[in-house]
This record gives sequence, structure tokens and C-alpha cells, in this order.
Amino acid sequence: MFQQMFHHSVAIMLLIDPNTGRLCDVNASAVDYYGYDRDSLLSCNISDINILPKADIQREMEAALKEKRNFFRFQHRLADGRVRDVEVYSSPVNFGNETRLVSIIHDVTARNDHERELEILMDVVENLPVGIYRSSVNGKGRFLSVNNEMVRLSEADSVEHLLATPVSALYAETADRKIFLERLERADDWYTQTVKVRTLKGRVGHFRISVRKRYLESGELFVDGVMEDLNRVRAAEQDRQQLFEIIEATPAIIGISDPDGRLRFLNTAGRRVLGIGPEDSLEGFMTRQAHTEESLKTLTETAMPAAKAQGQWSGELCYRDTKGKELPVQTTLLAHRNEEGELIRFSAISLDVRVQKEKQAVLEQMAYRDSLTAVLNRRGFQRALKAALDEARNSQDPLAVLMIDLDHFKPINDRYGHPVGDEILRKLMPFLRSRRRRGDHIGRLGGEEFGIVLPGSSQADAIQIAEDIRERVAAAPITTSAGDIAITISVGVATFDDRREAGKSLIRRADEALYDAKEAGRNCVRWR
Repeated sequence: MFQQMFHHSVAIMLLIDPNTGRLCDVNASAVDYYGYDRDSLLSCNISDINILPKADIQREMEAALKEKRNFFRFQHRLADGRVRDVEVYSSPVNFGNETRLVSIIHDVTARNDHERELEILMDVVENLPVGIYRSSVNGKGRFLSVNNEMVRLSEADSVEHLLATPVSALYAETADRKIFLERLERADDWYTQTVKVRTLKGRVGHFRISVRKRYLESGELFVDGVMEDLNRVRAAEQDRQQLFEIIEATPAIIGISDPDGRLRFLNTAGRRVLGIGPEDSLEGFMTRQAHTEESLKTLTETAMPAAKAQGQWSGELCYRDTKGKELPVQTTLLAHRNEEGELIRFSAISLDVRVQKEKQAVLEQMAYRDSLTAVLNRRGFQRALKAALDEARNSQDPLAVLMIDLDHFKPINDRYGHPVGDEILRKLMPFLRSRRRRGDHIGRLGGEEFGIVLPGSSQADAIQIAEDIRERVAAAPITTSAGDIAITISVGVATFDDRREAGKSLIRRADEALYDAKEAGRNCVRWR
């Protein structure tokens, strides 16, 4: 009798061993529902179907076995991987000395989805920024249901207070309600009118009311309505318009993008820089298109992660304008999240700092560059030497310093004048740069004395470089406004052997080596 009922039932039924969870039998409806063939389904354990952890499944089976509970809500996984909401009625059945659980399965996914959608809809209605209501129209009218905003707009003390208030009590002028109802009766669908409303606390204002006629099953006429505070709407619209005008007028670049970088808004300043016309669509434009390679790396590896974690990030990025020219910008990147904490957009405010950068470069030039020769001045040379020494200490690479002095330069100045002397100093620079490598630093330390920092150079390397420079200077007279003038140089070399040595000490040893070269007759290289 049980077997006949089990296998011919249209309900989904499973027979389960409560000790192991093994499926002992399944009916045809279960085979159709779960999507397995019969043999495959019978080879399953209930834990292959029920997505709960095995320990929780066992606990629930024990409750059904002891008849503490026979109704359960689970989620079951079908053969195609879909997960469905189910309600299960499970009871013990004895077969001789063995006890099995008979479970009847009802798929309630659609019902649960509908209930969730209804809950979401009700939550939306309750939290809309407009008043939503349903009311009767007979007599003075009564409210049948209202949302939270309707209570706020009417300045009622509570939902119950508003439901107990006649609709007519909210009309500041009695004639308005009569006119409203007459026009509503002639309307085919939604009807909208601006009405002067007196709130329950006596405040009078203009509200926009949109209503539609409906009928109860009893045939009684009622209306569904929406009420908006026009004063607030107008004020909000003015605020939005003013904010938009400010955003459009500002020279700052303001953009809004999706989390994946799709640009959704770009103000006039930004469109001008990126070459996007005021009417051109932003469809398909990705923010990465606006950045240089280095700037994009900073954006993706530093700025965006920091904004996600902390809400905002500030720092320097670099855009590329329509002509390919780099545009350094000081940027504040903001991450915006919804109430659930999900990232919904980024917004960026960027200020063009080209002029600031140019001024900074000029100031740096003045502070660290020699105005005559354009190489580093003493301060700049000392800064470069310190950085090179720090790097050498960390890397354990060799380093050398050359000290260079023009031989007999004072007599040249006395004979030809300082302008010619300045010409010689300027035209000496190509010779000093002739053996320059990436990372080398040249500086004018005063008068006709120069220094060169040679990172990565051993003593032998430095001596060879010094000799090459000296030979080139000696072999090529310098052409000046006073004619060709032959000059020579003396060079002192010092290497960074003691990792504890300071820059001043290294320069002093190079100076001493230079003095040795002078004592040796000039136009030569000496080292210490």
C-alpha cells in the first residue's frame, strides 16, 4: 500500500535512511524534479542535494526521527546546479526493524521570490521621498493606507493619527477639494493638480498631488495618490542647478565613473582637456584612456585601493591632453557606496598643476643649478652626492668623485676679461659631459672648479674617465669671441672605500688629490 502511494504520488517524495542520509527510494516526481536519472539519484546522499552542512542535516533528521519537528525549510541543489527553496514535511516510517524518513518536497522558490520582491517593494514605498496614500472619496474622505513620507508631509503625529484624519482636513481651501474631485471624475487615468494644503500643524504650502481612480471589490470608489512638497522640490532643483553650474564653470576637472572605470560624467573643463565635445557621448570611454602609463599604475595600484579602503585618496596623477602633452594634476579620488556598503561609483576632482610645476622647476633651477653653466651648483652637487652615497652604501657598489680645476684660469680672465672667461666655462661643459653616463652628476663648485660624481665607478674606471676628459680638453682649443684659447685641466680622484665616510671627507680627499696634480705641474690626474 505504501509503495503504491509513494511511487504514484504526484508530490515529490524521498525515502531517507536517517542514520546515513542515503536515499533509499525516490518516486518519479523526484526524478523529474531533481533532473537525475533514477539510478543516479539513488546513488546520492541527502547531503548531495541539501546545501546545509552535513552536521546540520544530521541534526534536522534526528529531530524528524524523534518527531520533535516534521516541517522544515531548506535549499536543494538540482542536477544542473540551480538551487531551489523547498519546504519539507518529513516523518518516520517503520519497515520491519528499520526506520526510514519519508520526506515530501514542495518547491516554494517562486513564492519566496514573490514575497521577497513584495518586501522590497513595500520597503521602497515606505521610504520614497514622496507621500503615497490610498483614500476613499465619499463624504469627507478617509485615508486607507499611507507611507512614512505622507505622515511627515502632513505633519501627523503617527500613521494612526493620519488614518483617523478626514482627507478634507488637509485642504487649505474647501472649494479646492470640490474642484479636484470633479476633475478626477472626468479623468481617464492619472490626474495631477497643484493644491494648497494645510498640514495638521497648521503650515500652509503648495503640493503637487497625482491620483488615479480605483474601485474596491464592493464597488466603492477610492484613489491611489502621490503627494510632493513643491517647495522642497523647487528648492532641491535650484540647489542641483546651482551645483551643476558651479561644476561646469570651475576650471577643475570633475569626472564620475563606474567601479569598472566607465566614465559617466565629465564637466566642461575635463571635456576640453580630453578633446570630448560638449554634445559627444561618453559611451565606451574608460578613465584609463586619459592617463599616462605611470599615472594609470598609480591610479590602479595606489589611488583606487586607498579610496576603497578609506573613502578617499589625494595625490598627483598625470593626464594626457588631445595633443599628447602631459598634464600633471593634483587629484582627490572619492569612493561612493550605497547603504549596503557596495561600491557604486568613483568621482575625481583634479586641478591642473602645470604652472605650479613650472614655477617649482624654476625655483629648483635657481636653488640647485649654476646660472652660467646650467650644471649643478655647490648645493645641488652636495645633495646629489649625498643621494649617491646612500645608494652606494645600500647596494655596496663602488663610487668615485672627480675634482676638476682649470689651469692658469686667472691669467686668462685678466688678459681677455671675464666675459671671455665665462664663454670658456660654458664651452667647457661638453668636454665634462663627454664621458657622462646615466646617473653621473656634474657640478660647478665655485669659480673654475668643478666636481663629478661617478656612481658605480672603481678607482681604475674613474682614473680612465678623468684621463679621457683631460686629454680631450688639452687637444681642442676653445673658440671664443677673442679667438681660440688653449686650456688644460688638473683632476683629483677619490674613491668611496670606507662605507662610513661622509661626503665632505670624500670631497676633501679629492681636493687633496687635485692639489697633488697642481703640484705635479698641472694638466694631469692624481688620486687618493
